[in-house]
Amino acid sequence: MSSDLPLHAVDLPPREKPANGKAPVILLLHGYGSHENDLFSFAQDLHQKHHVISLRAPLRLGFGGFAWYEINWNESGEKWTDVDAGLDSIQLLEKFIDEMGNHYDVDTENITLMGFSQGAIMSYAYSFRHPEKLKAVVAMSGYIVQELMPSTAPMALVQKIPYFITHGSEDPVIPVSWADQSVSYLEKVGIQHTYRRYQMPHGITPEAYQDIRSWLVENIGI
Repeated sequence: MSSDLPLHAVDLPPREKPANGKAPVILLLHGYGSHENDLFSFAQDLHQKHHVISLRAPLRLGFGGFAWYEINWNESGEKWTDVDAGLDSIQLLEKFIDEMGNHYDVDTENITLMGFSQGAIMSYAYSFRHPEKLKAVVAMSGYIVQELMPSTAPMALVQKIPYFITHGSEDPVIPVSWADQSVSYLEKVGIQHTYRRYQMPHGITPEAYQDIRSWLVENIGI
């Protein structure tokens, strides 16, 4: 990755180079405390026609790993999101996407966001800001954090994006009820989506991944 880009990344070019030289992109966004090589384990299965790029979140955590923003708990044990840091990370993500065409042979307006946990939260937040750049969104074990969403969004364009959402019914990190609420919001604003719940904790089971892959085949032609 060029040092000129605002986020560190690992990437895998497509096996089949497109005629115009600009490949569609699958952009992977990892979860809290992880790193760019986590979801990149899927890359070998996804790069037949797509350039797969996996980003590292900008904040280094004290215990190791990286995050898009800090998560803390108050005295009552309630989860608290560092909204300012999250908004800063959204700006870095925007800048990376705007500039990555200068460093990779990719189509910067044919992007599929594929985020896990905090990466799914970031995917929701970006997709409502820049739907014109996106082909699809896969949100795994995440939810919509309203404080990170834009005050206004080009809803006619957002409504053209298909979303695939997975969550574990036994998730101890992000309760499945939070995902349910996010899906209810998507339904309220007329967003096309597929929602699958699995008997799993906070993670991605082989069954969930196979459903994701089948959906990607159908919706973006991997």
